[in-house]
Formats: sequence, structure tokens, C-alpha cells
Amino acid sequence: MATEVKLPRLGQGMESGTIVKWLKSEGEPVEKGEPLYELDTDKVTQEVEAEASGVLLKIAIPEGEVEVGKTIGFIGEQGEAVAAEEAPAKAEKPKEAPKREEEEPAPAAESQPAPSNGSTNGRIKASPLARRIARERGVDLAQISARRADRRGGRRARPGGARNRGK
Repeated sequence: MATEVKLPRLGQGMESGTIVKWLKSEGEPVEKGEPLYELDTDKVTQEVEAEASGVLLKIAIPEGEVEVGKTIGFIGEQGEAVAAEEAPAKAEKPKEAPKREEEEPAPAAESQPAPSNGSTNGRIKASPLARRIARERGVDLAQISARRADRRGGRRARPGGARNRGK
């Protein structure tokens, strides 16, 4: 019988998480403890390990926000049938459509090109919380300029780089 891959609760207040990408494809062998997918929460993006060994039979939710405890995939033996593969995918799709409608008023903010976006090798540097807020508000992080801690924005250093120690 196939083992359900469910979204784990990684913290006390965690109610949902966002699947960023799967590190394994359907039909690939998976070992228990091996990284299976990347999960983005309010505080961190991390790899989640497989809780069973076998073959990744079905990815029910390829990416997007998912509630804790929801089935996102199935691991079992090669050729094994998966019965409950349709329900999780259908439950996720209605949540995506309303978000896209709400995001449409934001293009004015996105149209400002920025010379420096804080990207490294094509990946934009942003905390998971910043990514989620940008996604919810329809803001493209590539269009936002990075703030740096070298007096061009962000945290500012004191003159001379010394701390005020009451002297």
C-alpha cells in the first residue's frame, strides 16, 4: 500500500507552508531520510526528507501553498496504483485563482526597473516571509532594488564604525 506524503508541521504556529520545488520526480526511487522537496515557511526555506523508502508514485500538489497535514504526494512500490490522487490537487486550485485576481492592481509598483536586485546566480535574495508577502501582493521581487547595509539603505553604521559605549 502506498504511503502518503503529508505536509509536516515544522513549528508550533505553523498552519501552512509553500512547496517551492520537488527535488525528486514522479517515478524516481526515494530512500527514507533523503531530501524530497523544498518547503517555504514564514521563517525558513528547507528541504523536507522522505519518511518512507520506495518510488515517488505521484506528486499530488506540485507547488504552492498547502495546509499542514494535507497529502502532497505518494511513495510506494513501482507500478502500485494510487487511489486518492485527485482530491488534494482539486482542493488547491480554487485557492490560487482568487489570489491572482487580487494581485492585478500591483503592476504600477512593478513597472519601476531597478539596477540592483540582490540576485545571486539568478536567485533573488529575500527572506521566506518577504517572498510570501510579495507573492500575496503580486509584487515581482526582481523589480525591487536591494537595500544594503553599507550606508545606502538598511541598517546604518555609526561614524567610525564604533559603538557608543558611554564614553
